[in-house]
Amino acid sequence: MAETDQKMLTIRELTELLIKHNNIHNGLWFVSLEFAFTAGNVPIADSDGNIALRPTGMVSVQRIGIQRSDLPFPLTVNAAETNPEPPSSDPGGRTGGKSTAQRESKNKATA
Repeated sequence: MAETDQKMLTIRELTELLIKHNNIHNGLWFVSLEFAFTAGNVPIADSDGNIALRPTGMVSVQRIGIQRSDLPFPLTVNAAETNPEPPSSDPGGRTGGKSTAQRESKNKATA
């Protein structure tokens, strides 16, 4: 079978990869895009094949990232499911074998 020259990702797959790449373990996240808008005169062929300058609007993607969401919606990804925090390497020791999220949750409950 021939190798593919292109790899495409869904928005959800891209979000999952960015969560893992950024070592995020909790929260709801979605892809965020930063656009730049500009205008200019661009040479464009008309229906007769003649080239003429035409006023043109252009949009470019400047940056791609992820953003935290307070509420779930169809494009959000739960980082706790996609990239769970690894188990503590100190079971029963200093942290009592609990993850950072578990300790923080317990601290909030007792505060």
